[in-house]
Amino acid sequence: MRCTGWRSGSRELHGSWRARCAIVGGGGLLGKALRLPVALLLCLACAQTQAQSAIPLIGAADPEAGRTVARMCRACHSFEAGGEQGIGPNLWGVVGSPKGGKPDFGYSPAMRAAGGRWDYESLDRFLAGPQDYIPGTSMPIAGITDLVTRAQLIAFLRSLADQPVPLPEVESEAAAPSATSLDFGGLPEGEGQALVYYACSACHSINLVKQQRLNRTRWEKTLQSMVAEQGMNALPAEDQRQVLDYLTAHYGVR
Repeated sequence: MRCTGWRSGSRELHGSWRARCAIVGGGGLLGKALRLPVALLLCLACAQTQAQSAIPLIGAADPEAGRTVARMCRACHSFEAGGEQGIGPNLWGVVGSPKGGKPDFGYSPAMRAAGGRWDYESLDRFLAGPQDYIPGTSMPIAGITDLVTRAQLIAFLRSLADQPVPLPEVESEAAAPSATSLDFGGLPEGEGQALVYYACSACHSINLVKQQRLNRTRWEKTLQSMVAEQGMNALPAEDQRQVLDYLTAHYGVR
């Protein structure tokens, strides 16, 4: 069997199974016998993809928890009304806005051609896998697979508006799990754990952080160089204090 409906690493089916799958030797009895199992498997895969939506959890998600998750976005985006465009566009009012709609930001051709608006379904699918949803986008993250974390982030993005877009209707109420299933990259527990995870994993592997043994001054200079030389947005003062406290305590010079 040769299937062209899946791209490497994708969790989405593109188009119908009839259009995307070709059974080698499909004209014989073997091909006919295989068509039904293939169709069933692909339908099951579609159902599994739909079941992985974070939309039913948004209403119960904590926007403040989403604010912490959004530290991974701050490296490239600003959140404030009228905020400057950075490596990525300002995200104030993003929910419900047109895709590629900021006139003063240079979007990738893929994003400019995407069309439509950032409704809850689009945001959910994009954050789950940017390259799967809009192939060729400049968004650098691999995607947020944890449903609670994704719902929290969307709840926070919804709050970035004078009048937040009404929550989506869902067929049945879903109680959000009490906590994310993330292990924060194996970082030790402590104040600043989640903040360090989201702030650092936006640009590089957490394993790279865990390999370092720097004193506080060196950690601070590293953050400064990322802002000055790599274009990362500076962390708010309190966030930077927590990051430096955590890194110095757990990954400082021994």
